[in-house]
Amino acid sequence: MVQGGSLRYCSLRRRGFEPHSLRQKGKESIMKIIFLDIDGVLNNYKFLCESQGKSEIDEKAVKVLGRICKRLGAKVVISSSWRLSWNHTWPHIEAAKKLFKQHNIEVIGLTSTDSRLTRGEQIKKFVRDNCICADSWVAIDDD
Repeated sequence: MVQGGSLRYCSLRRRGFEPHSLRQKGKESIMKIIFLDIDGVLNNYKFLCESQGKSEIDEKAVKVLGRICKRLGAKVVISSSWRLSWNHTWPHIEAAKKLFKQHNIEVIGLTSTDSRLTRGEQIKKFVRDNCICADSWVAIDDD
């Protein structure tokens, strides 16, 4: 499922991520954001069976995401349950980060870890907490 909206960044507070200038020549920069689910989007049952545990992410899907990010100039916010362990050095997380880097996918944040919120509410919270005012975003999710 793909959902989208219109957003423009006023500022972005990113805990644990490199500072990123959103201003260019005294003007606010417009940033396109992809809120990304991983399971079911960058992998699927058939892929997981065929990979026999060798990989949890389909590099072909990551390559497509990389082309989308490049074409749109978009950055990624992880909305997947993978966000719960994104800052750990577990092998599947490190492999995902390596693939993202190889395909020039920049992850700029993670949605809330508050399990009382639905995925959509977590995205809305990220938008609100980071003062996203209006321009463009999309959520790519298989649910």
